[in-house]
Amino acid sequence: MVSSRTTLWRVVPKMNKAKLRKAIEKAYFGAKEMGLLNEQLPSGRQLRVGALDGSQCGVISFTCVDVLGSVDVLLDLEVWEGPGKELPTAGRLLRRCVQTYGRGFVELLLGDGAYITQNMIRQCREQVGCHLLVKTQEVETLNILKDARALFDAPKGALGPIEYEKGTDAERGVSNEVWAAGGFAFEGVTDRLKVARVREVALKGKKAGTVSEFWGITTWDDLKGLEMRELAHRRWSIENRGFKALNEHCGSKRVWTHDPETFEALMLMLFLGFVLMQCFLVESRLAGD
Repeated sequence: MVSSRTTLWRVVPKMNKAKLRKAIEKAYFGAKEMGLLNEQLPSGRQLRVGALDGSQCGVISFTCVDVLGSVDVLLDLEVWEGPGKELPTAGRLLRRCVQTYGRGFVELLLGDGAYITQNMIRQCREQVGCHLLVKTQEVETLNILKDARALFDAPKGALGPIEYEKGTDAERGVSNEVWAAGGFAFEGVTDRLKVARVREVALKGKKAGTVSEFWGITTWDDLKGLEMRELAHRRWSIENRGFKALNEHCGSKRVWTHDPETFEALMLMLFLGFVLMQCFLVESRLAGD
């Protein structure tokens, strides 16, 4: 029997969010036991990768953690206290994820350029026990990227060793060049960071010949430039396989409520149903094979 709209909204605000999070935790570990939560890079390297990003539904802004793999597990969310509060909200969310899933629940956390801050880098390294990789195009606002650009544009071998790779990405329909180097300092951070510049040219369609450029910055010096490029692209997984897929299946972008408590409970229920559905579909495909 389908509940009426009024019954639903009498029940949802009273849902026990701790129990909902516990149910998501069980689903997460179930997916992990099934071997569905590893990202394999074209290089052959397998990693436990998470993504951190903010989104908005109506007037409510929130930050979410997504664990990538054969299925995407939206682990948890935290509603912003007010405009411009994405970074402190992300910090609280990560602390709760560590309490629930343990230090090192991911090896690498992906984010956009907003997350390359002293506090976020230190939280990832010291509290979460992971590395951070961000994708950004904001060269002029980050001194580390100005320094990297000067290094990459210098005559070959003039300023130090640089990784350089050139190739074609058939899946994305682009040719690419990647420059990468480590050893960059960041104020207030003990780790030396690695920077990659990625330049891509579209090979087909209306955008054929169009050149685009972005940068990757990471605390994980062991990553190769091509791996940084691939991971920077996969940062979009939280948008495409997370938020957009959830909305397609559940209508999560619909303005269901303006009450943050009700919104949080509803989204946790949607997260739970979403991961269970994905695991069921994977199991069904495997059974069919």
